[in-house]
Amino acid sequence: MIAAIQEYFADLARCTTAAWTYFWFRASDAKTLSILRIALACVALLYILGYTSDLTFWFAADGVMPVARVYEITGITDPEYGAAYWSLLYYFQDPTDLWILHAVTIVTLLALAAGFFSRVTAVMAFVLVLSYAQRSPIVLSGLIEPLLCPLMLYLCLGPCGAHYSIDAIWRRRAGKPAIGKTYAANIATRLTQVHLSMFFVMMALSKLGASYVWWNGAAMWNVLARPESPLVDFKFLRSSPLLVYAWTHAMVLFELAYPVAIWVRPLRPLMIAVSIPIWILYALASGNWLFALLMLVMNLAFFTPLEVKPKSEVVETNGKAEAAADRIPAHV
Repeated sequence: MIAAIQEYFADLARCTTAAWTYFWFRASDAKTLSILRIALACVALLYILGYTSDLTFWFAADGVMPVARVYEITGITDPEYGAAYWSLLYYFQDPTDLWILHAVTIVTLLALAAGFFSRVTAVMAFVLVLSYAQRSPIVLSGLIEPLLCPLMLYLCLGPCGAHYSIDAIWRRRAGKPAIGKTYAANIATRLTQVHLSMFFVMMALSKLGASYVWWNGAAMWNVLARPESPLVDFKFLRSSPLLVYAWTHAMVLFELAYPVAIWVRPLRPLMIAVSIPIWILYALASGNWLFALLMLVMNLAFFTPLEVKPKSEVVETNGKAEAAADRIPAHV
């Protein structure tokens, strides 16, 4: 009996270790990461462009939020609080300097989307986007920054310009071999997937624990009733409260189900399909279309393009025809 128990736990440890190693520490193709580079760079560009009309109004030395005021609000100068909100924009307060930095940020994000010196522009883009996000706490949307900034950081960890990029074109024309499977690409992609899943868990738990309106189904009506928010007028739903209740509960159930079901391969297409109307309706109701767009494009973190191999690359092993090892993506 004792020997059987010991063998069970030994097998459990071996299987757990093997699964953990396979999940995190195996070489994988960078196509998914390259797609994420394009998508995140475009969303970040839209985020930065949103500051254009009021750039000096907020961030200039004589603007609404001078650096000294930010220090006061965030508690940076309070030794007991110990806050740290570093931003490159602290050093650019003259209007001319602000516009130069803003132009550099836009060009950097365009270069990252195109895959131009992507290992360098990925780091630059992360620093610049983070600087905007932390420059003024009262300008933040509260939703997009906690997700966008870490995802931009993960792009820096892997070869995000290995595919669909100017870098890849130059490498091919120079006769250099393409970037194959790497451990860095797998780690960067896995961090993105796990972070997105945990973000869904956070959103669901915050809804269930913060207010009773998510339990009684009235939360979405609170969103719809704000006159400055909706992109579409949903006041006609006043005569159909059951639809509002169903909408509210559907949001919570979706956010609870997504971080679990997205890891189950047969359920993955279903969850991605369901997310499309969920986030489109949320954007129309709340007006927070940029966050909804980010949540939609982040479905790409669980997508790997299939590479069709020619028959000449099919090899025989033990009398059975097997495709080359990278024919089928091995994402869990």
